[in-house]
Amino acid sequence: MSRGGHLNMGVAMALALSGCYSATGLGRARTLGQAHVEVGGQVELTTNSGRLNTQTSLPWAHVGGLVRVGVHDRVDLGARVSFAAIDGADSVSVWVDPKFQLVRSANATRGLDVALVTSVGWHQVRLGGTPWHLPQGAIAVLFGANFGPHQLILSGRGGYQAMIGTSMVTQHVGWGAVSVGGAFRVGRWDLVPELLLGWAPGVTFNAERMEEQRSGAGQAQIGFSFVHRW
Repeated sequence: MSRGGHLNMGVAMALALSGCYSATGLGRARTLGQAHVEVGGQVELTTNSGRLNTQTSLPWAHVGGLVRVGVHDRVDLGARVSFAAIDGADSVSVWVDPKFQLVRSANATRGLDVALVTSVGWHQVRLGGTPWHLPQGAIAVLFGANFGPHQLILSGRGGYQAMIGTSMVTQHVGWGAVSVGGAFRVGRWDLVPELLLGWAPGVTFNAERMEEQRSGAGQAQIGFSFVHRW
């Protein structure tokens, strides 16, 4: 394959990684309570640093919507969908995010909440009309410290995805990440800024010669979601 062909594959994989684990938008570390609902939107800005022939950083941005329903006082069912497009490439992702309360403070305005979120998703990136499919799963533990109506949210998370593309061997990628964010209550709205740092050590970017093969991709995400609660 030509150098240009290798570069295109590397860029496609870097773009796929840039949106592969859309990990922001999980909300507070406290479930809503039975029959309560949240609906809102999200903007997620991502930069990916993949080790191609040279260190390559690619920006990526998704916009989308999210919904969460309290099916039990300690269980929520959530879903997210997002879309992005840049010159010659586009991306869409869908996630289902059940949330389970592990620790729930007696008073929502103080104390510590801990929640477990198990996510299943599908992501597609198209570069020049060629689709890349990324089925995936993830798990996150959210720690929330309550300060009146607001909450400071810290998390650790990890996941797995398969990268399935035309004329390439399927890659199996594991990743880990940490994040910090806050949920700020304004009336019935929650405004949630987040910063996430992640790393996928196993992904490889093939160069022209085997000895030039590179591996590993870092990712930073800045997310901002806004949800209305009923």
